[in-house]
Amino acid sequence: ITREDLALNWQEMEQKLQKVSVFSEQGRIGFISAKDRGSCNYEFILQGNNSSLELISRIGSQIAYLQVTKDSSALNYNNTIYKESNADLLLNRVLGLNLPYSELRKILLGIPSGEISRNKEGKIISATIDGYNIHYVSFKTYNGFTIPTDIDIKGYGRNIKLKVNTVNEVE
Repeated sequence: ITREDLALNWQEMEQKLQKVSVFSEQGRIGFISAKDRGSCNYEFILQGNNSSLELISRIGSQIAYLQVTKDSSALNYNNTIYKESNADLLLNRVLGLNLPYSELRKILLGIPSGEISRNKEGKIISATIDGYNIHYVSFKTYNGFTIPTDIDIKGYGRNIKLKVNTVNEVE
């Protein structure tokens, strides 16, 4: 197999990933800044234009639950519902979490927008989106889809590490 063949294979995989409308994964998320650090489990679910992100403590209790539709976002935190049209702003305002949620689907699938860098096979290994630097450390194939399993996101004074434990559904 030539390098051109590998690049073509990855181009086909990217086209396949662009069409994903049902996606669910669970993993661990770590946050590091100059002031604090922490980690928890997460579950991300995509169903068409709707998505959700649940942050879960080590003992299994819900920390926060974000639901996003095409037009709005709602965050349940400490039994209070916060609403905002922009999920990025909502996460930052309520949790102090700078996370590019509007790009999270593409980031988790390994097909981010923005300025991208590729390896010799054509696979995206890093991207810069609106002040965030995304670096893909490792990938794994689930149900015929090659998806990142280890992602570093840096931006706005915070480092975020995502480690995928399980991909429940991808189609």
